Formats: sequence, structure tokens, C-alpha cells
Amino acid sequence: MGSITSKEKIMPDKYQLVSVENPNPDQPLFRLKCLTAFSDVQVGQLGGFVDSPLNLSQTGNCWLYDSARAVGNSVVSGNATMRGNTFIQDNVQLSGNARMLNYAYGVKDAAITGSAVLDSVACVTDSAQIGGTARLTGRFVLGGTSNITAPIVLGEADNGLGVVPNNTGISTDAIITTASDLLVLGPALSSGRYTYAYKTASHPVYITVDCFNGTLEQFIEMVRITHQKNFMHPEYYYQYMGFVEQIKTHFSLT
Repeated sequence: MGSITSKEKIMPDKYQLVSVENPNPDQPLFRLKCLTAFSDVQVGQLGGFVDSPLNLSQTGNCWLYDSARAVGNSVVSGNATMRGNTFIQDNVQLSGNARMLNYAYGVKDAAITGSAVLDSVACVTDSAQIGGTARLTGRFVLGGTSNITAPIVLGEADNGLGVVPNNTGISTDAIITTASDLLVLGPALSSGRYTYAYKTASHPVYITVDCFNGTLEQFIEMVRITHQKNFMHPEYYYQYMGFVEQIKTHFSLT
């Protein structure tokens, strides 16, 4: 039988689970109660809710505050934190110094790492990954197999960091590791929406605007069909074609 190391002996659990009344009997949850003070969490302080001890590491400064919930096979580790009414489930991994705030949520095998921040009602889903110092906010949804680690903000007004200020999302295989991998254009005269172009694993540039997702060639065709014969507002067509030229220049396309 293996012996317990001295390190294991001096590392008591930092929390215990407390049974609570749950309005949903199909998903009984336990509440966190701090046993060992760490970071800004005090002994006896109640935290968020989990299915089991497997949802929150006993090491590091990771914690669920307020009414945050980690359920299913989701795991919070390292120094990651959840606040407000944030929620993760399925196989979501929240690690490093990542933070989730307000009503942000993660589902379906997503990974939130590094010093990434999810705020407002932003969502990471599918097998998407966000890390570095990237931040999602507003109603932005990141999905597919996207991997974003660039120091950018997706989902709120421009603050000079390289921003997608639209309530929209990326659901393809985006690869955005530097700010130059993403180009934001707009707002469009026709709708007030923003157009953004970004690199993906399968395309040198991919375009998302409103309900459209496609290649640059498909985007050009969509613009021609929608706006080229709009004689009441020819400026709509010329603005979008101007976007096309900016995209070609930014991503060095011929």
C-alpha cells in the first residue's frame, strides 16, 4: 500500500459540498462551502453549485461564486473563476486564469483557458477554444472548432483592441491567434451590421455578416444578388464591394 506524502498531509480540502433544496428534482445540485481560506474566499463562505466534487478542483484558487453552476462532466481548475449566473455543462474545461461573468455559459466540449474572459451572455460551444487574453461579451457565440487566443474583444463597442461589435458569432473553424487574423468592417449602410473576415483552418479568409457565413467568393456573389440592382440605394453595393477590396488587401489575396 502506498504511503501518503507529507505534501498530501498538509493540504486539506478547500471546500465541502452542502445539500440544498433544488427546484429541479431531476438535477439535484450541491452548494460549495469553503473550508480553507484562499484568494478572496473565507472559511464558511458559500459558493456556487456543482453536481459533484469532480466539477471543481480542490487545488488552486478556482471557485464558483454567487449562483454559478458547473454540472455534468465540466471541470473548473487552476485559478479559474465563475461569477453571477454563469453556467457550464457537458465536458467544458475552464482552467488557467479564465473568468466567466454575469450570464455567460459554456457547453458541448468547449475549452476556456489562459486569461480569457466570458461576460454578459456570451457562449462558447461545440469544441471551440478560447484562451490567451481574448474576451467574449454581449450575445457573441463562439462555436465549431474555432480557436481564439488573440488579444481581442468579440461582441462589444470598439475599444481599440480589434473588436466584433455585433450580437452574432463564429461557428466555423476559425483560427485567430493574432489581432491581424481578424478584420472588422462596417457598420453596413444597408443594415447597421458589421462584416468580419477571419482566417480558418480550411480557408485563407472566411466571412460572417448577419446570417451569412461563407468564402470571399460566396460573399461577393451574395452582395451582387442582394444589392447590385438596388437602384434606390446603390451605395449599399459599392460599400460592400469596398469591403471586398479591403479584405483582399488585409489578407494579401490576389
